[in-house]
Amino acid sequence: MSAGAAFAGMQIAGAVLGGLSENSAARAEARVLDENGRLALLEGEQQATQTAREERQVSGEAIAALAGSGVMVGTGSALDIIQQNAVQREVEIGNIRAQARAEDRNYRQAASDRRYAGKQALIGGIFEGVATAVSYGMDQGTQGKLDAQADKERASMMPRRTSSILPGEHARTESMWKMPKRRFGVLSLPGRG
Repeated sequence: MSAGAAFAGMQIAGAVLGGLSENSAARAEARVLDENGRLALLEGEQQATQTAREERQVSGEAIAALAGSGVMVGTGSALDIIQQNAVQREVEIGNIRAQARAEDRNYRQAASDRRYAGKQALIGGIFEGVATAVSYGMDQGTQGKLDAQADKERASMMPRRTSSILPGEHARTESMWKMPKRRFGVLSLPGRG
């Protein structure tokens, strides 16, 4: 395996692992957001229960005070006051629950968004890895074609040997057709090393 292949492999692994890591972090954040939503609902329900308890206590004290003062509790304006307080508390309890549900919905939407972002990061990491692999493969294919072309050009520059020697000619030796050698990128002339 060449250094280029090792480097490409490291780039591919880095891209995929980066996507996996980002996806894992996003999913962990989403779990925290889901739990925050659950806790918001729980807190809202606790506040609603406490408000209902307080309303019953205040209504009971009002009924006892009215009865203690000799007012007929189940009729007239005394009944209207008690009913009005009960309705106001029920509306307050409904508002507390609605606010808790809205907060839960916001947390769950944020969790969903984080999960989506994590999936996108994972897909992006995979595509980046595939793109790196394809790019490396194309580079290797191009390099192979360039090497083959260079081999063809070198072969075309070499003189062709004749298979038969004509009468009166001497046999051409290999040393007569030496190609210039490359040394450190500089051509040297035949016979000079």
